[in-house]
Amino acid sequence: MKALLPTSPEIFPLVRTGGGLVACALLAFAGCKKNEPIDEAKAAGLTTAGFPQITADIFKPMDGGVDLSPEEIMGRNTWNLWSAGNQHFWNRAAQDSYGLMDLLKMLDNRKYPRGQRFKTLGVVNEPGFRAASKPDEYGLWLDEQAEPERAGIDEKAYGKPSGVLGYRLFPNPDLNDDTQEMGRRSFHERSDLLQR
Repeated sequence: MKALLPTSPEIFPLVRTGGGLVACALLAFAGCKKNEPIDEAKAAGLTTAGFPQITADIFKPMDGGVDLSPEEIMGRNTWNLWSAGNQHFWNRAAQDSYGLMDLLKMLDNRKYPRGQRFKTLGVVNEPGFRAASKPDEYGLWLDEQAEPERAGIDEKAYGKPSGVLGYRLFPNPDLNDDTQEMGRRSFHERSDLLQR
């Protein structure tokens, strides 16, 4: 048995050093704080009751007026309206990609005309919209509503329509005059670079 075990005293300092490294690593990981996004709904004091399921058939013209069961109507409404917090994902993706992935550019009618979006990007235009004829108050060329949105959609809960299904617009709580001007300059600078 003695032949299998090394008798060298050099092994004990290695064990102590390895144990110390493991302890340091555990302390470092235990000290890491999770950086979770702020849940705006909870921060505003809202509960699930503040996001009622819309049961009205508000998108009936979309499918040629086919008759759907109440569950199918609620499912279609959810599919068209609910972003479920994805705005955090898209915001982070845009920031981490340094402008290579920018949803506002994707929604911009000058870069991706309304009639080419599905072919180019695989996204579906929202009915009741037309291509922008002028920039909006933020200088963006987003689709314009040709028909008012159906009644019963709470913009606080579901945002405003963007002209593309699945992409809803929510107000930015950090937007003020300074950040708006900085964002406008950055948007145009990045657009110019990408068009070269």
